[in-house]
Amino acid sequence: MKVVFKPVAASSDELALSILLSSPKMRSDSRNCAVPILDVVDIPGNDERVLMVMPMLKDIYDIPFRRVGEVVEMVEQFLYCLQFLHENNIVHMDFCRYNLMMDGSRIIPKGWHFFNHYTHDGTVSGPRFEWNERWTVRPVQYYLIDFELSRQLQDTSTQVVGDWGQDRTVPEMSFDVPCDPFKVDVYQIGNAIKKLTIEYTGLRILDSLTENMTASDPLKRFTAHEAVQHFQKRKAKWSKRAMESRIWIVGTPFKKRFMIQYRGYTPRF
Repeated sequence: MKVVFKPVAASSDELALSILLSSPKMRSDSRNCAVPILDVVDIPGNDERVLMVMPMLKDIYDIPFRRVGEVVEMVEQFLYCLQFLHENNIVHMDFCRYNLMMDGSRIIPKGWHFFNHYTHDGTVSGPRFEWNERWTVRPVQYYLIDFELSRQLQDTSTQVVGDWGQDRTVPEMSFDVPCDPFKVDVYQIGNAIKKLTIEYTGLRILDSLTENMTASDPLKRFTAHEAVQHFQKRKAKWSKRAMESRIWIVGTPFKKRFMIQYRGYTPRF
């Protein structure tokens, strides 16, 4: 297995929370898609830091989405994970696009290089980078990473201030005025999904979900449970044909669409 080592403070909440989420009890809940911690390695001569060992995952944006159903599968897993975390009074506080990963082993059977993401062996002159559409190898397992800002609260009424991670558009974000961190989580993942609906054509079916998850007024914003319920009701009405519908990155020329869809053309990154 290819793995990644992340140095963290031995006394950090990140380490404690990551280990907790990797415990058998937490892993028994299928909604838990927090990245699993495979091991914790001590650093010789260093009592302050340790190495967390995690599977090497693929950024969800490295490989383009091709079908509506691919996005729906991803959204479903992250919504369920959000619900799971909040039921356990855990707030991520950085549930944003660059912390959303996937198991790319079936999408890229030949593997990829950790730094040169669009190569198999790390060299530009190496073999052509090949990958499969998510739809052809589904289900794809998605993962949430980076619990550096996360915390487990005593109850859901706790309000906090502080650093909210990547997304600086959260309306109530403040270093001085306390706010509901659970609603911030909802906004962050909702906004990540919303950006996808803007970047791709054909994802309007997610508009009502994202609008309710990113409402500027936290009191009018969905909770994680409400977001899951809304998604489930909507998904029950979506046909298989709708899920198989082709989506495109906004601005993709018609000629390129034709080559990709009908001639099996795979663009090199």
